Amino acid sequence: FFFFFFTKIRSKIVINNLENQCNNLLTNICNRLSVDSKFVNTFSVHHSTLPTMYVLIKTHKLDPNIDISTVPLFNLKVRPIVSCIDSPTEKLAWLVTHILKPLLNHVPSHLNTFYLYLVLRKLFQADRA
Repeated sequence: FFFFFFTKIRSKIVINNLENQCNNLLTNICNRLSVDSKFVNTFSVHHSTLPTMYVLIKTHKLDPNIDISTVPLFNLKVRPIVSCIDSPTEKLAWLVTHILKPLLNHVPSHLNTFYLYLVLRKLFQADRA
């Protein structure tokens, strides 16, 4: 019980610290750019939680004849997933993504869809033949 209580208090301190850093950064940038205070209030962070990390097992990498419950943990291939919903940086990350996304159209190596990849692959294969 004590460990759980201590961990909760410690994580709340970390969250408050991250919230303060994000809010200070946002306020400084908005002050330098003379941005409206409504914008600062909209993107300020309050009552956030720490991101959660979990993993998905890559079952296609396992031998189909083996029972997965018998495989040692260090032999499993996994895909890490980090959920940042309600995290201190979620709003700032959304804003940065919103600003940078239009610039992807100017990156020659960026493909919007898998279909576009298939079309380009077919063209390159036709050029080699």
